Amino acid sequence: MEAFVQTRTFFTEGYMILSGLLTGSKSYGRETLIIAKRNFKDAGKPNEEEIYFDEDRSWYFEMQDFYDSLIKNKPIIQGTISDAINAMELVEKIYNADPVWQAKLKSEIEGK
Repeated sequence: MEAFVQTRTFFTEGYMILSGLLTGSKSYGRETLIIAKRNFKDAGKPNEEEIYFDEDRSWYFEMQDFYDSLIKNKPIIQGTISDAINAMELVEKIYNADPVWQAKLKSEIEGK
């Protein structure tokens, strides 16, 4: 069974729809961005542009940033220690909001 991911954002002059998620397994649908702009000349039918993302270059960009910080002494822009701390604090808040997890944690702390 294929999972599906989609985000829709609407504006006064159009909308954007991002669907799919580019992964190695291709299990979240083809990553596609639709950009639509209002069109008053054609009975209000929006002009849509569809863009496909078939190559995941995120690792390349992350490694380039890492290289630049080490070799070229450039500041780290993405993936800073603050980003890591914020991510961990968010995960902790999510776990703390789950009563089942809280009960399990309490049980482990008390040694039951």
